Amino acid sequence: MSVSLIGPIKSCVYAILCTGNDKRYIGSTVNYSRRRYVHFTTLAKGTHHNVYLQRAYDKYGPSSLTMQVIEPCISSLCLNRELFWMELLHTIDPEFGFNLVSVDRSRFVSKDTCLKIAASKRNISKETIDKWRAARVKSGYVFSEETLRKMSLAKLGRKRTPESIAKGILSRKTNGKPVSIETRQKISLGRRGKKNPPGTLDKWWATRRNSGYVISEETRKKMKEACRGRVASPSTLAKMSESQARLWRDPEYRRIRIQKSSGRKVSVDGRRRLSEAKLRYYEKMRQQNQVV
Repeated sequence: MSVSLIGPIKSCVYAILCTGNDKRYIGSTVNYSRRRYVHFTTLAKGTHHNVYLQRAYDKYGPSSLTMQVIEPCISSLCLNRELFWMELLHTIDPEFGFNLVSVDRSRFVSKDTCLKIAASKRNISKETIDKWRAARVKSGYVFSEETLRKMSLAKLGRKRTPESIAKGILSRKTNGKPVSIETRQKISLGRRGKKNPPGTLDKWWATRRNSGYVISEETRKKMKEACRGRVASPSTLAKMSESQARLWRDPEYRRIRIQKSSGRKVSVDGRRRLSEAKLRYYEKMRQQNQVV
C-alpha cells in the first residue's frame, strides 16, 4: 500500500497502522511532516483527539504505530482522496479502523473565507481591543521569558515606517495613558549606558522642527519640577555644554531661538543668573588662556 517517493512530501493522504490489532487511521494533510509531528506528540502526551487511536497507543506502545503516505495529491483533492481510502479500507468500521466519523468538510476553509476573516479582523474597534487587554490583565496573564525573548528577536532590525510612527504619536495623544513610574524606571535602566549613533540627535531635532512639535506649558512645568534640586555631575555639565554649542552652530536653530527670545522680558533673578553664568564662562576661558 505504501509508495516509494522521491523528495519531501507535503500534500497527501496518509495512514497510521497499528500492528497490534491491524487497524488503520486514514487522514489527509497539506503538510505531512507537520501532521506526523502533531500526531505522535499528542499521542505521547495522552491528549490525541482520537480516543481509539490513543487507547491503541497506550495498550500496544509507540513502536506498534507506523505512519506512511498512501497517495500524494494536490491540496484541492485531499478531501476526496481521503474519503476514497476510508471507504476502500472500511476505517469508519470499528472492526477495521480508528476513524470516528466520515470526512469533516467543515474543517476545510476556502481562500475566500480566509480573506474575509482576515479583513474582518483588520477593522476591530479600539473599544474591543481595550476589552481584550483588560480581560488579559484581569486574568493575570503573563508572557513567559521565552515568549518575550522570541518577540524581542522578531522585532530586531525592523524599521518603522513614517506612517506607523505618526499613528503611534496620534494614539498616545488620543489615549492619554500616562506611563507608570515602574515603566519609566525600566526604560531608564534599558537605556543606561547606551549611546546614540552619530547624527541621531540632529535627526530628532529636524523631525521636531518639521512636524511643528511644541512642548505644552503643563509639560514644561512638570519638567521644571522634576529637575528642581537635581545637581548635575561635572561630566554631565560638560556634555550639556557641548550639546548646546553644537546646536548653536546650526544657523536655523540659532535663528529660531533668537526669534523666540526677542521681546521677552527677563526677570531680575534671570538677569542675575545670566550675569553669574557669563562670569563663570569668562573665568573658565581665562584659565584656559583663550581670553586675555
